[in-house]
Amino acid sequence: MARRKSLAALGVGITALGIAAAGMAYAGGIGSGAAQPTEAGLSSLQPQANELLRTEVKVVEHLIEDVRGTMRAERIGAPDGFTAISAGWDIPSGNGSESVIVRRSRPGSDGQGWEVVLQNTTNVDPNIDVTVYVVCIR
Repeated sequence: MARRKSLAALGVGITALGIAAAGMAYAGGIGSGAAQPTEAGLSSLQPQANELLRTEVKVVEHLIEDVRGTMRAERIGAPDGFTAISAGWDIPSGNGSESVIVRRSRPGSDGQGWEVVLQNTTNVDPNIDVTVYVVCIR
């Protein structure tokens, strides 16, 4: 039984890493003309992950609007019965967005959500929006 749990945990970790890497590739704009994240693009991974893990995977999309000034902390909750296991973000380019940095991205203290701390270091454009994508399982 311990071996089976180890393999399941390994499967969860590998799948979460793959989903997070895909999100970071979107968010980082890898390559010229990189595709932007879409709900359809991210959710297309969910059926494959569900079948592989025999568990349910959801990607929660959370928009943080108007990042300005010093620090901005947000907690993104997981859906009922789900646990947040990973996250990524998208900061659109231009309009001073290079001044927005992610200071913290980690599981919530209650284990059910994700905590993100953002900082707009120059406050060049107070209307910068950041989208956070939280991968959750049950």
